[in-house]
Amino acid sequence: MNHNSYYGIMKVKTNMEVIQMNVVIGGTRYSITKKQIEKAMKGVPAEHDGIRRKYFIKVHGVEYPIKYVIEKTLKIPAMEFTTRDAWSILKRLDYKLITR
Repeated sequence: MNHNSYYGIMKVKTNMEVIQMNVVIGGTRYSITKKQIEKAMKGVPAEHDGIRRKYFIKVHGVEYPIKYVIEKTLKIPAMEFTTRDAWSILKRLDYKLITR
């Protein structure tokens, strides 16, 4: 986690499933849910910018680079956060990391 990022977690009390994460990235507070990710990525083609990526998650059966998912969902530039920040958020929302 870089010095400009903070993660807070809200959990459902019945089964401790994470339903929402409150994060601060670059001094701005965001709220993110798995449902928001699924909505943001629906119908979005996998990123093909020619840059080789190493870490992915699956959303709707499509593999997406983890920073791309956070960028599209929160509508912030990928340069505002690290790959580690993205993974810290996604793993708490119960996504499984795919490494290539």
